[in-house]
Amino acid sequence: DVYTYTLKLDEPTAFIMDAVLSNTNFSIIREDGTVLTSNAYSVQYLAAGNYRFVFSGTRAATPTYSLKLIDYIAKSLTVGSINNIGFELKAGENFASIALDTQSGQNYSVDFNSNTGLFYQIIDANGQVLSSGYDHYSSSTFIAPSDRVYLVATRSSTTTAQQYIAQISPVLNSLTSLQSGQTV
Repeated sequence: DVYTYTLKLDEPTAFIMDAVLSNTNFSIIREDGTVLTSNAYSVQYLAAGNYRFVFSGTRAATPTYSLKLIDYIAKSLTVGSINNIGFELKAGENFASIALDTQSGQNYSVDFNSNTGLFYQIIDANGQVLSSGYDHYSSSTFIAPSDRVYLVATRSSTTTAQQYIAQISPVLNSLTSLQSGQTV
């Protein structure tokens, strides 16, 4: 079985595709037939136009799925400071989006104080992924393309309430030449 839905966008739109699939293949297809993605959970930025969302069963199985399009910009929490961002995913919640006030062109570092397997992405208003990773034993950097970017955090395994703290810090962009024999 194949289930097809059409989506008509009058203007470019950024959203998060949140699909839960069971024995189901998924794809977004542009009106010219180009497959844009087959990732069930992904950040999307689609230009104005017509699209098809296609769900098909794996090995002739009947597709089982649920689908949500999440406006991560409208759903974003606003924080006062990016240096110490605290947020909670309640029991059953798998998604949080936080609006970050940044300085265009500035390089930033992302660090978490948790080790829970939380997946995060830093994305802009156009759905461009600037940085991504997990909250454990890693840090990443990104350059802010505008004065506002979004931290999108998701989890898949833990369903209990969990608090997270992220730190986003400006990275100094200055270089100094060292002279031969100079002690620093």
